[in-house]
Amino acid sequence: MTSKLKALVDHAAEFAVKMFEKEHHVAAMWIADTAAGKRMVFAAQMTHKDALVASMRRLFKEHRVVRYAFMTEAWKVMVPDGRLPAAPPSEHPDRREILMIQAGDNLGRALMVTYYILRPEHGPPQLKLSNIEGDEIKGRFANLLTADRE
Repeated sequence: MTSKLKALVDHAAEFAVKMFEKEHHVAAMWIADTAAGKRMVFAAQMTHKDALVASMRRLFKEHRVVRYAFMTEAWKVMVPDGRLPAAPPSEHPDRREILMIQAGDNLGRALMVTYYILRPEHGPPQLKLSNIEGDEIKGRFANLLTADRE
């Protein structure tokens, strides 16, 4: 893990937590660093996810992005023994709502931080740090900078 990728994840997490505390929601967003040292921010609606992935790959290539962090709210399902859930996470009866920050760089290194979103019956929603994972990140929005995924 590079300090630059870790610093970007920390920056994205701090931003996402502040946004959640203020708005009780986090918009899907990328923070990206270019080879020239420029930081860029992209927001998107999470419709047509495969087309969005293709668009982000093209945009990252065009701007020579070397590392990025992606944040969004999502559903997570914990299943025993690593088996795949029978239903998509959004439809699974045992799903958990999370805030996910997923990052990667052009060398294939990755980091993901997840927070459980707790929405009590009374009072504002809260975040609880769930997990921090390294290089074996999977998913549609993982590893957008690596050539083998294009």
